Amino acid sequence: MSNIRLICCSLLFALGILAVSPAPAQFAAAITIAPPALPVYEQPICPGPAHLWAPGYWAWGPDGYYWVPGTWVLAPVGFAADSGLLGLG
Repeated sequence: MSNIRLICCSLLFALGILAVSPAPAQFAAAITIAPPALPVYEQPICPGPAHLWAPGYWAWGPDGYYWVPGTWVLAPVGFAADSGLLGLG
């Protein structure tokens, strides 16, 4: 009986050591250059009542910031624009 108890205590001790071992090193990078100002442009006409406008945004790429234009997207089923809560349906 004492051998089983010794083995169990040894396993619990080993698991306890593994649980408190130090975490691997982490690396973080920060972009400190602000994006350009938002461009002003005409929003295209809505193609239908079940569409939502997804606005454009500045994205970061290998050559710096680039503009991703906005677009009309279909609203998910059950979304407010689809259910008439915005007066669109």
